[in-house]
Amino acid sequence: MAIVEFDNQSADAQAGPLGGRVARIASLQLVGAPDVFAYVAASSADAPMRRATQVMSGYLTSHDGQWTLHAQLRDAMVPRTLRSFTVAGSSAGALADGVAGQLGRPGFAAGKLDPAALESAMAGTAPAAMLGEAAGSRLAPLPAEPPARLAALQGLSALAPCDSEIAYGAATLSMQARQFGKAAEAFRRAQRADPEWAALHNEAAFGFAFGGDLPAALTALDAYRKLEPRSPNPDDSQGEVLFAARRFDDAERSFLLASSKDLAFLNGAPLRKAAEARRMAGNQAEADRLFARYAEAHAKQPLTALGKAQWDYTSGRTKEALAALETVAISSGGAASPVWSQLSAWRAVQGGDAAVAAKQALQTAKSPAEQQAAVTVMFATQLDASPAEWQARAAKQFPPAAAPLARQALIYALVLHKHWTAAIPLVAAQRDAIQPAQASEWQALLAVCLSEAGLAEKAKAESKFAPIPRTAGDATWEFLIHPKIKQLLVGAG
Repeated sequence: MAIVEFDNQSADAQAGPLGGRVARIASLQLVGAPDVFAYVAASSADAPMRRATQVMSGYLTSHDGQWTLHAQLRDAMVPRTLRSFTVAGSSAGALADGVAGQLGRPGFAAGKLDPAALESAMAGTAPAAMLGEAAGSRLAPLPAEPPARLAALQGLSALAPCDSEIAYGAATLSMQARQFGKAAEAFRRAQRADPEWAALHNEAAFGFAFGGDLPAALTALDAYRKLEPRSPNPDDSQGEVLFAARRFDDAERSFLLASSKDLAFLNGAPLRKAAEARRMAGNQAEADRLFARYAEAHAKQPLTALGKAQWDYTSGRTKEALAALETVAISSGGAASPVWSQLSAWRAVQGGDAAVAAKQALQTAKSPAEQQAAVTVMFATQLDASPAEWQARAAKQFPPAAAPLARQALIYALVLHKHWTAAIPLVAAQRDAIQPAQASEWQALLAVCLSEAGLAEKAKAESKFAPIPRTAGDATWEFLIHPKIKQLLVGAG
């Protein structure tokens, strides 16, 4: 329910803030209600964006020191009034108590909170603790530190079961903390509170999948698909979830279904991801056929040749891919920075002048992203040194403001030069800084590093879910993962 700040239509200009205070106190009175979540909206237009199903608005009048609130409860979806009522009182707290009484349910204790205590807490003249755990937690600001913020959201979500946004916040922070069990609980609470929230089902599916509950993940995607049957996104997400669970044949079918609904969806990524699923399933020839379909659909894009070379390289055709990219680099006339970046990284492994290619990448960069990619590859392809010396180089060559770029460049340098043990904590930190579904590349790279360092059991645990295929973004460093991750997964059974 969206409670719009009530208008003051009295002659008392000093009572301007009264309508807003009534709305805020009324929303606090309803914190924890088992069948309603109320929040204060700036206007009625805010309701659809916050998925409200009902809107309360109204105005205030005064007579002989008494205030009367004339309220109207409307359906947020269709233009109809559900009911109208009036409440009277001498203060914001008394008016809000009347509103909460109209909206509360029998047996709900929060509707009986002392309105004077609420008003004092809102004014900052009394501690929020006197309001009780639910309303006090809602009124208190969330801590800034991630662990404390997560604990506060988890607690508040349990106290306010109908607040889908609080539950969603608790779920996403739990996911980032890799507390998948708690994330699943919060996602389920959010789903129960707001079953029409399509995007929620999509994110919940990944939460369930990472928590090891594949049936729940697929059920969430079914709910998403029922809400948006024409969208290719539920099928694309299902492909990713199935891919992560190593059900590659099923993943391929889901990706192809998404592609059939809209070939241009996500710039055609589902078709490429179907090819990746087929490759992971062990049928390289069919994977190549699917990738050729993807490349043909994007033949007019300037970096299609780069994508084909990257596909060949990560499919084990390294010499052919390198030769093809050398030709592309020459024919580009020095204008394709991503090609030179990729060529530099490959030359560092396969032989050739990596430094010249990196310099070309930097000189031809046309965007900040291309410039950062070129700087990264220029750093990572330097002559090898000890891990400590690489750390010193990063500190010297990157300013403090570029710390995230420096971390990535250092990781790629260590992995490129096979300093597996030194790379492990850095890769783990990168993985933990991102939501799991978006950190798939780092998780796969961490599994590779652990395996190469001789930590087979830890590598197996880290690769419990195969990497989720990339939807977009730079593929320069994918060769550090593929085909090694496939070998690791096959070895892991």
